[in-house]
Amino acid sequence: MIISILLNRVSYFKTFRTYFILIYAGFLTFLAREAILNFAPDDVGLIQSSTELMITASLGIAVLWGHLTTRLYLYPERYNIREVLAFSRKPAHVLYQLYLCLMAVAAWATWAFAGIDTGVIAYYPLDGTFYRAVGFQASYLALMAGIVVVPFIVYPNFILFRLRSQLKDREVRFALRTFAVVFGAVSGLILTFHAIG
Repeated sequence: MIISILLNRVSYFKTFRTYFILIYAGFLTFLAREAILNFAPDDVGLIQSSTELMITASLGIAVLWGHLTTRLYLYPERYNIREVLAFSRKPAHVLYQLYLCLMAVAAWATWAFAGIDTGVIAYYPLDGTFYRAVGFQASYLALMAGIVVVPFIVYPNFILFRLRSQLKDREVRFALRTFAVVFGAVSGLILTFHAIG
């Protein structure tokens, strides 16, 4: 996908290509963590660190996606992240500031607390074998649901479905809304499967 975005010079998303490249690159940490689980299942420290890094990358994806949706919401008005971080009182900026605070708390909780259990062994019925897996404490999952998943689903969808910008192209708006819905659904499913497990 990253290569496709880099090669596609006529994309509607050319202006925002860097955002999408960074978002897709963030997903590569998921693959790296899975590779570590498969090829170094006994290195608990490496599994712990790669899981924390994967969660941090997920938070980075959430921050980038929130930043992009805020920028699109304000378009064609000039948008400057420095102004947002300088505690601007514009309503859209205040919403994004709150969103950033929640992501910062989630990142701190990920690295500060031991909410990740690397001692889980999971049975994979397709090949009939057991593999090391990663589990999460219920309190950690509840925290992530409250301060990451819910805002990650609600904020971009609220912003994109109320898009009052000059972005009139229906295809682009539909694509952005589709991204928001799919990102929200995937994050909700990941949380649900970890809660069930």
